[in-house]
Amino acid sequence: MGYFSRQMTDSCKTTAYEAIREAILRGDLREGDRVSEYAFAKKLELSRAPIREAINQLVTQGLLNQVPGSGTFVRKLNFDELEELYELREWLECSALVSPRFSLTKPDLDAIQEACEEIARLIEETEQATQPTESEKTLFIQRLYLADARFHLLILRGARNKLALQTMQDRFILELIWSSNRVSLEEQSLARLHKEHQEIFQQLQQREYSAASTLLRKHIQFAINHYRDLYHDQVNDVLLDHCFAVR
Repeated sequence: MGYFSRQMTDSCKTTAYEAIREAILRGDLREGDRVSEYAFAKKLELSRAPIREAINQLVTQGLLNQVPGSGTFVRKLNFDELEELYELREWLECSALVSPRFSLTKPDLDAIQEACEEIARLIEETEQATQPTESEKTLFIQRLYLADARFHLLILRGARNKLALQTMQDRFILELIWSSNRVSLEEQSLARLHKEHQEIFQQLQQREYSAASTLLRKHIQFAINHYRDLYHDQVNDVLLDHCFAVR
């Protein structure tokens, strides 16, 4: 394969990879949905080869799951897997803040503040929208994910530990949590998200990194405790339905 042919192949694969990944993060593809090579090839006007390569990469990274004889599906996390992701987040992010090498420059703090302000703007826009369309909801989720991810990755980057940052990004920890559709978009939950981010940021501004770590730990633990309650409610509902069915 020539240089230019190889470049074009890599470019097509990257286009396909980003399109599928964004479809998952926007919620166009949800947990358990089948990923169609044909549909993406037609949509992107590409051959199926780069689509297949992109899918294989996303399978390796854990966002997709291949079922022999059935196809490729958006990975559906069970609660134990979700709990492990949050636990890993807690280890990486909270430890970063108490690392001796942790520091934030003025541009770092400005970027973190901008992420907080973006979340506040999104919440305000959502409150003002009377009947948002599905496309508007999709855009909101995508923008909220990007602002939230930027906030957390900027903090982790402050530890100056490339391996920790690479682990967070390569394992798609934030993407898997968001694609699991377990992030609550209720008005009260969004307000709490912004409030907790703002409180963490205020401690970072004052260079009170230990206090920021404590708040960040509470922030992460609150989320997993919330999903634990939802999980137990779902299990109890299933058991209750089973009891009535037996009767």
